[in-house]
Amino acid sequence: VSDLAPFASGSSSSLFRTILKTPTLTQLYMHGSFQSNAPDVLRQFTAELRFFRTVTRHRNIVAFVGSLEGVGMLLEYVDGETIWKHLGRGHPMSLRADWFNQILSAVCHIHSFGTLGSLTLSN
Repeated sequence: VSDLAPFASGSSSSLFRTILKTPTLTQLYMHGSFQSNAPDVLRQFTAELRFFRTVTRHRNIVAFVGSLEGVGMLLEYVDGETIWKHLGRGHPMSLRADWFNQILSAVCHIHSFGTLGSLTLSN
């Protein structure tokens, strides 16, 4: 949290804006039995938690603040839209090149730890 900017500060504490990422479980009743995505969600969530605990802070990767056992992960709140929403809007090549370089910097940082998680346009 030391490199995150406080949302507000008082005389004895600081308030940080974060998001709580929780697993989304789905259960359906099909063909006489319940089906659940719990095993897949648990595997994905565990992999993401391992990722955040392994990879050190980088300016182009959302910061891991901590985890709440049985609840989820606290992550840095980042204001704005995903890259996916910007595609097709006719942004200048210089801006798109800057985005590419930022993504490349983050991917190289992640790769230096021997891991590469899910990389999508919605991240």
